[in-house]
Amino acid sequence: MRNSPSNASEDIESFFDENDDTEAKNNTETDDEEFESIIKIGFINPITGPIAQESAGFTFGAEVAIDDLNEAYAESGLNLLFELVEVDSGCDGEAATEAAQTLADLRVIAVGGAACSGASMAANAVLSAAGIPMISYASTNHGLSDASEYPDFFRIVPSNAVGGQAAAELMDGKGVTNPAILQMFDDYDGVVLADSFEEEWGADNICQKIINAIDISAEVTKIADAGCDAIFIVSNEAGSAEILNEVAVQELDVMLVAIDDYSGIEELLGEFKDNIDADELYFLKPHTSSSYGDFEEYYNDSGVESIRQLVLTSYDVIKIIGHAAFKLYNDECLSITDCIFAVGNNYEGASGLHTFLENGDVAGPGYEICYFTGDLIDASYGCYQYWTLEDGIHSLNYHDECNTSATFNSSITEQNMSLRDDLLDLGINSSIIPTMTDGDYLYILYLNGGGGDSSKSELRLCFTHTPFQSIVSGSSDSEEIWRTKIGIDELSMFEFNDVGWVEESQSKAATSVYVTLDSKWGTNKDTSIHWLMFFDRPIEFSYYHPGTDNFGEFRVEEYVVSD
Repeated sequence: MRNSPSNASEDIESFFDENDDTEAKNNTETDDEEFESIIKIGFINPITGPIAQESAGFTFGAEVAIDDLNEAYAESGLNLLFELVEVDSGCDGEAATEAAQTLADLRVIAVGGAACSGASMAANAVLSAAGIPMISYASTNHGLSDASEYPDFFRIVPSNAVGGQAAAELMDGKGVTNPAILQMFDDYDGVVLADSFEEEWGADNICQKIINAIDISAEVTKIADAGCDAIFIVSNEAGSAEILNEVAVQELDVMLVAIDDYSGIEELLGEFKDNIDADELYFLKPHTSSSYGDFEEYYNDSGVESIRQLVLTSYDVIKIIGHAAFKLYNDECLSITDCIFAVGNNYEGASGLHTFLENGDVAGPGYEICYFTGDLIDASYGCYQYWTLEDGIHSLNYHDECNTSATFNSSITEQNMSLRDDLLDLGINSSIIPTMTDGDYLYILYLNGGGGDSSKSELRLCFTHTPFQSIVSGSSDSEEIWRTKIGIDELSMFEFNDVGWVEESQSKAATSVYVTLDSKWGTNKDTSIHWLMFFDRPIEFSYYHPGTDNFGEFRVEEYVVSD
């Protein structure tokens, strides 16, 4: 159970000061004497130490949160002032202990931080003894999930153990019975992932568990000799590619699952010796959460350089504490800890949607399950499923959200050669126009517009059948025109080159298609897109778009090919 003050009055006496003139760093120019009560919120930041270069961004997030809190509650009639008290953890347990004691002595109501897990663990010993809860914006150590060991500790980033659970559930769903774990480098987080996979699967059912691997050839041989039917790969992109290259050399027929929270999939693709080594690899990629409010946009425009997601979480933890303090001031809950739980229930933050579990953890947004295909020329991937701690594995499709049936502005029967000429007039390269026969259908989606944020530029299309070819052309006065993802369940995919043209497709038996077009338009950037989809039959499709007013034109034309 959590340690928390027994009633609201004790919290108010301890934490809502009536102008005691305590010195504290805060980001407001307002004269404190104008306010009846000052609510101090602590912030533990690695201003010095190994990640000091990121601390300015974390400070930025916390200070903007204080500004927003003061603005939001200016008309509350309670005459409150929120102040930020920032201390340095040095990303170190000893320094964090001293920093936490400083905050306890200053009677902060709660603390945002720390960033580093070791600092959070040390600070919690001091703060929890004083009945002061803390919400970390970056600590992922799985040990912090133990509420009896770390009482009054919250965080809005998931434990680093959840990736192992996701990988185990994926393998189990694919019929794996005898998996191996292969982890490279002396890396704490990697060992945690390996251990969490083993715990989820069952230690007695693990074929081989290899930690801190060095001689990859020898280790892969060991896995092959043991008859393992899958490998859970835990490494960075270079290490993962080295393992996959060796698996290809030894011609192992095993399911391959890789995970890496810190590098992108594109970086992994660049590490392969031969692109065919990527074929049939599953990759768990952290899912990107939706951002609520306007802080993300404000940060993007600020010029502050730091780890974007952690700037967003820095902002969110201070906002959550501020809202919780306001609830406590109004006697809406019995303690600041209870108020944090109340606020942190489907909290719409800049870093995503957060709900605190009983132990103070959040489930997190989960992982997208991506699948690679590779040949001697190229390697590519598509993400067709996702995993969450609460709900397990689901198809990554949007059919339930495609709530608007598309109508065709025109339906035209046109001879094959005339239609090809029309496509050439649109600027389509003749080499990628597919062969069309009598009775085929072509649908052309026209999108023209500009401006708006990325969430309002998203378009999802849902089809009833699989196109045998698709072509996208686009132009924009922005250097980054747009990015496109297409998925046709987990059986087939389309491949795009860097400028967005569809060059080839793999079509297998699929009953439904989803498309996500997520434009990178900036403000007042004019964009024109032609999306051509070729089918061997007439189709129906629906769409979802959260802000169609961004498009100056949105229309679909249907063409029936005639010989």
